[in-house]
Amino acid sequence: MESHNEAPLLTPDNYPLWYRPLRILFGHDGKPPGQTTVLNVETPCGRGPYPFGALSYTPGRRLLFHPLLPESPQMEFADGTPAQIDHVTLEPERKRIHVTGFDASGKRVHPPRRWKLYRFPGKGLAFWFVLLTRWSLIEQQGDVRVMERRIWMPTKDAERRTTEFENYLKRLDIQCLQLPPCEALNTFGDYFYCLFYWVNNPTLDILAPLFFPPESDREVEGWPDGPFAIQPIELSVGSELLVIATASPPGRMRKDVVVGCVAGP
Repeated sequence: MESHNEAPLLTPDNYPLWYRPLRILFGHDGKPPGQTTVLNVETPCGRGPYPFGALSYTPGRRLLFHPLLPESPQMEFADGTPAQIDHVTLEPERKRIHVTGFDASGKRVHPPRRWKLYRFPGKGLAFWFVLLTRWSLIEQQGDVRVMERRIWMPTKDAERRTTEFENYLKRLDIQCLQLPPCEALNTFGDYFYCLFYWVNNPTLDILAPLFFPPESDREVEGWPDGPFAIQPIELSVGSELLVIATASPPGRMRKDVVVGCVAGP
């Protein structure tokens, strides 16, 4: 895993991802956005690396993940409610997950369906969510844009917000994730498969298991019948430790982007 400790070069390629967490700073509340890490990955053919998502650790001790989105996403929650899904949130202290989207008017929407962390017996980690993204979307960054929202920003504390923005840029990080070795991939699909685990007890085994979230075969045509190679990587974000497992299983995605969590009670 490659890490850049200095402030990364901000380019149009990663602009949509590093900018989106700033909504809470520029909005009415003016909250500090916290620390953000833009995640990059190379394609199975060795092209890239390209950004595919951004992780943020907020001062409120929450973890947020912003996935890459197409320019005009046709998205909906699992219950069929139309919405543009913006990010997935994990509250480590409460061990809760929720998804945030926006309706056509720009109003924040939380779906009624509940999600939960899935814990593995005898292991020190819990499954947070799975991300599936077409390689064509990851490579064609020119077709990706920031989600535009009209927000009201007061000017009375512009100096503080400017300072917060400068601190945000100084702490911004870029991490390059690796796929399994080429010889382990054999054949690969037209999509990037990424499993996110939260480490809740580092004293126990935190080796990421190969986990198949429900309905994966519904989202991928030709979903593999057996196991496939994954590449687990440990990543610290703020005070939290994650394990991210990457893969590119055989098959073809039916949509551009899919984010999935385990349904709760």
